[in-house]
Amino acid sequence: MNNTPPNMKEQQDRIRHLLRENNVKLYSHTYQRPEIQEIADVLGDSLRLAMRVAEERETEFILFAAVTFMAETASIVNQNKKILVPTRESPCPMANMAPGSLVREFKAKYPGLPVVLYVNTVAEAKAEADIVCTSSNAIPIVQEIAREFGVQRVLFGPDKNLGRWVQEKTGIETIIIPPHGHCYVHQQFTGEEVHLLKEIYPNGYVMAHPECPKDVVDLADYVGSTGQMFSHAKNDTTHNIFLVATEIGEIAHMKREMPSKHFVPVMDIAVCRNMKNVTLANLLNVLEHLDHWQKFAVQVPPDIAVKAKKAIDRMIAISKQLGFQA
Repeated sequence: MNNTPPNMKEQQDRIRHLLRENNVKLYSHTYQRPEIQEIADVLGDSLRLAMRVAEERETEFILFAAVTFMAETASIVNQNKKILVPTRESPCPMANMAPGSLVREFKAKYPGLPVVLYVNTVAEAKAEADIVCTSSNAIPIVQEIAREFGVQRVLFGPDKNLGRWVQEKTGIETIIIPPHGHCYVHQQFTGEEVHLLKEIYPNGYVMAHPECPKDVVDLADYVGSTGQMFSHAKNDTTHNIFLVATEIGEIAHMKREMPSKHFVPVMDIAVCRNMKNVTLANLLNVLEHLDHWQKFAVQVPPDIAVKAKKAIDRMIAISKQLGFQA
């Protein structure tokens, strides 16, 4: 799945040329294949991508190398841009665990409680939310919305591990939509794997994504989003060996940008298969067929987009107030 294509350099050069020639911006998540990360105009975690695309003014087309909900988010926050995806085979299984109908059921069961949805949700679900969050800002977002509503309980979905971590850090109860919601990539990490690596690297500094199970998070020296882990490692002048519990694409990003430091994946099988369905070949296919851009387009219906945009805009505004950078 992650084998480097034999003609990688030629494909990368061709993509760069077509991006410039057609005024297209390539946005990529850090879980993407390394050869795609290398040529992205914008590379980041979910929060950075959402904030950047909301401010994008320079281009007509935005090509998204990411899972489908991220392209939907781009369409919601910037309806004037043509958002393109290279494949329809990149859904996020966790995003599909909390459809709009389920969110409405929980709202009916718990009237008056604010709804905080992870950005890893489909557009219809976001339209039911009071605010969305990412793993970067989930803690302050939940604190702020609970303060605004004057409550100590919120509806939160769909990731049960992120919700549990937020509850532990804030003291605010998170009622998970649905109770079993999870990221299949991060759910497979175990505390046992961390212990085994610590035996090999006793001075290793453990960083974990909050989507990991509790036994992993409890063993971590630092817990944060992909972007936060990257920044933390970059600014760390004490440690040189980092044991990282997240998707291997982010670890490749860290290795490339910080070659003097040693990054070890807690599990090298932690691969988002859906993200990896994006390839240089299918990116190139989009760029070579822009005359038929409509077949690659993601367009959230305006009635859903208007509602969902309120929740996303609210998150972005609070994030900016808190100092998060696009």
